[in-house]
Amino acid sequence: MEETIIKAAILVSFIFCGYLLKQLRLFGRSTFNTISTIVFNITLPSVIIVNLNGIHFETRYLLISLLAIVFNLIMVGAGWAAGKTKDEKAFYMLNMNGYNIGNFALPFVSYFF
Repeated sequence: MEETIIKAAILVSFIFCGYLLKQLRLFGRSTFNTISTIVFNITLPSVIIVNLNGIHFETRYLLISLLAIVFNLIMVGAGWAAGKTKDEKAFYMLNMNGYNIGNFALPFVSYFF
């Protein structure tokens, strides 16, 4: 239990450190653009490649991706049907299929286990 609390405190300290540095105005807007470019174009693809090394992939798992695409398209259609004005349609189409807490929760929980 103590180890889990320590790990959670480390994650919260990263968030607090970023907020503190923002409030102190140590980093400007251009710094944010530079860091986000590095993260999305270098770090993220590198992590994906390293983690996929040596993984046995079964093609039947592509069915899960196909189902996700189909259900997301259904939700986009439902968003189009739910909106009355052009702006509402666009809002619903973009946001109805976006409630996926697993994108945050799974990496966070797997960090503890």
